[in-house]
Amino acid sequence: MEEFDLHFEAGADFLAAYQEKGFGELFVDFSGGGEIPDLGKIGDTLAVNMFFSDRSLSFRVHMRLLWRRPQGAGRLSRGVGLGFLEEETQRRDMIVGIARGDELTFWLRQTARHPARVAVRVEGRTAAEPEKGPATRVVDCDISLGGIRIPTELPRRAGDLVHLRLAAPGALLGAVRIDGRVAWSSLGGVEPGMGIEFIYADERQRRRIEKLVEKVRLDTRGQGAGR
Repeated sequence: MEEFDLHFEAGADFLAAYQEKGFGELFVDFSGGGEIPDLGKIGDTLAVNMFFSDRSLSFRVHMRLLWRRPQGAGRLSRGVGLGFLEEETQRRDMIVGIARGDELTFWLRQTARHPARVAVRVEGRTAAEPEKGPATRVVDCDISLGGIRIPTELPRRAGDLVHLRLAAPGALLGAVRIDGRVAWSSLGGVEPGMGIEFIYADERQRRRIEKLVEKVRLDTRGQGAGR
């Protein structure tokens, strides 16, 4: 799958390029110069990493290449048209809302959140590139079978691959190692951090994450009840 980075100075720049057609379309203007990258065939799905400089935010979203205009014609600028996929409507709404001035925390509250305490270590890019990361630390986060939200002052950027070591706090055994990809990242604001989508190698790894999620949720619930 082709990767494509889009940089916006501010939310207003995104809104100027966005149209509420279909599931949402984006016009990427190349009239100011620069070569239009090879993004594959019309209809192909792309992984698009969007960066908002004014908010220090980045998002990863899958979009479809709708059309390509290598040369301008009259009032029509050269560029490409991208369309959000139907299954990405929730993330599309988040991106549009934030471009209009919403806080990231508002949109995080709209999704199913499963608070838990997890011992987390972020290492390298993937299991095949296991550079050591910061020491393991226990964090209050949200975790599900789909991924994990990690609060941190030094988040990776959207689209980055990471390798995670996850465990229940205090557990000597049972840590799970898994690759993931950063779906969104916030360097500032009320809740700096990143959301990571798990990349499962096989069904066994998925079952191990499922057991870990259930354990840390029950442990967290029990700690809350005992206070």
